[in-house]
Amino acid sequence: MAEKKWGQKEQGEGIGSLLGGRNIMFLGAGVIAFGIFTGILIMLLFGSVELPFQDCVAVVNVDGEISSSGSPATLFDEGSPSSSDIADTIKSLDDRNDVKAVVIRVNSPGGGVLASKEIYNAVNGLNKTKVAYLYEMAASGGYYVALGSDYIVAEPDTLTGSIGVITMTMDITGLMEKIGVNVSTIKSAQHKDFLEPMKEADPEEVAIMQEIINETYQDFVGVLKESRGSRISGSNITMLTDGRIFSGKQALKYGLVDQLGSKDDAIKKAADMAGMEYGKEPKVCNIKYTSGSSSGIFSEISKSVATIMSANQISQTGLYMK
Repeated sequence: MAEKKWGQKEQGEGIGSLLGGRNIMFLGAGVIAFGIFTGILIMLLFGSVELPFQDCVAVVNVDGEISSSGSPATLFDEGSPSSSDIADTIKSLDDRNDVKAVVIRVNSPGGGVLASKEIYNAVNGLNKTKVAYLYEMAASGGYYVALGSDYIVAEPDTLTGSIGVITMTMDITGLMEKIGVNVSTIKSAQHKDFLEPMKEADPEEVAIMQEIINETYQDFVGVLKESRGSRISGSNITMLTDGRIFSGKQALKYGLVDQLGSKDDAIKKAADMAGMEYGKEPKVCNIKYTSGSSSGIFSEISKSVATIMSANQISQTGLYMK
């Protein structure tokens, strides 16, 4: 009979050890899995974790000046979304089954007419319950965007209103004369240099521009009447639409908004209007795209450059709701 050498194990002993090791591994994995499952269950019960398939209220931010161009993110600035970016984001919410209601948070002085209309059309066309929440400022084009919603909540000290349309040009002929600069314009027709700053304002051109502004303004007033209906019927419509601003409290008094409250109030109102069931607070889906807030080390420099560039382009006449 052969002797067992030192270090040699019986076959059964080796298999037993192997199976024992595997059992310990399986037991450890089971304990870990049970712990993870229990932890998730506890967090769900206490509201610390939200699952993607839960119903929610989507919050879309409209911040800063409303522009059709926006600005791309750079090393020094986070950029800002264009009106098309915002409109497309709002439209995409119709494809999300988990989004039962939408809050449009507006903090804007307004902006371009077409850019404001683009976002308004997206809000107005959304097939979800939608509530607008007016934060620090929701003026002119910012308020226009809010008119696409079913219900408007404003902070008591919100600045809103400023219903109207404006354009600007600049006459710098006096300055050019003082510094000895003469500008000659060669043009194909009388109004090809329409409201150029290198010439005095032509009364006929001013009248042409005024007619366009009046037309756009009447469209704005029409949207206001259609959206607010009987809620502004007891107010002086001429006073509401003469370009003045209102506080949130005044806006409620005149029927421009439906309720005074906070962002949380707007979210709860949207959830209630949509018939959502929730515990203490409705679940919120924060919809993200490139923010207009700057945090780069040279953000203030880039803002100053943008301001100078805007001033130099003031001769490029445009229509604005701001």
